[in-house]
Amino acid sequence: MTLRAAEKLVATLFVIYSRVQSVRALHVWLLALHTSQTNAAAAHTVKNWGEWRTLAVRKTGLSVWRAWLFRVKN
Repeated sequence: MTLRAAEKLVATLFVIYSRVQSVRALHVWLLALHTSQTNAAAAHTVKNWGEWRTLAVRKTGLSVWRAWLFRVKN
């Protein structure tokens, strides 16, 4: 992982945590990220962001509104 990629990952995690205010939701997101990156290419990872949100809603009980806030702009 390059320094730029690491910086982007840390910034993304901070934004997600600050918006969902939930360690459990962050853990679900990280699990989905890990699974997606180990099983697919980076382009596939970006395409499946909506699937990560759906997974987080199902696993943590986030509302649809909070799931929308769960998005991170690139």
